[in-house]
Amino acid sequence: MAAVAEFSVDHTSNALSSSKSLTLTSYLGGARYRLPRFWNHGDRALEPFAQVLVGGAHAGGGMAGVADGTSAFAGRLGGGIDLPLTLGISVRLIQADYYMTSFDNSEDNRQNNILLGAGVTFHWLH
Repeated sequence: MAAVAEFSVDHTSNALSSSKSLTLTSYLGGARYRLPRFWNHGDRALEPFAQVLVGGAHAGGGMAGVADGTSAFAGRLGGGIDLPLTLGISVRLIQADYYMTSFDNSEDNRQNNILLGAGVTFHWLH
């Protein structure tokens, strides 16, 4: 089990095919669980993980509507697969998370999203 902190900024200038912009900034922390080493073999074996992150998010831009400039609860639940390259660098082959925010939207005050990603990860502590 590992502690995880994640900060992200997402921006679009053409949200939902409109001329309105949206910037979503999130700051989350939580726990990540990796499968035990007996499941995989060698230094370059795939490393599946599951994670739970909670924290906050900030919405800005014309598409944010009544939530413009406000902060709200945010949470993510999901997992992925990493491929280690060196002791401190891995390639994230896939990550899939359910991503929920609770901005005021004059309806149910809940936004449900799916986050799909891939990239490079840097491990500061081992």
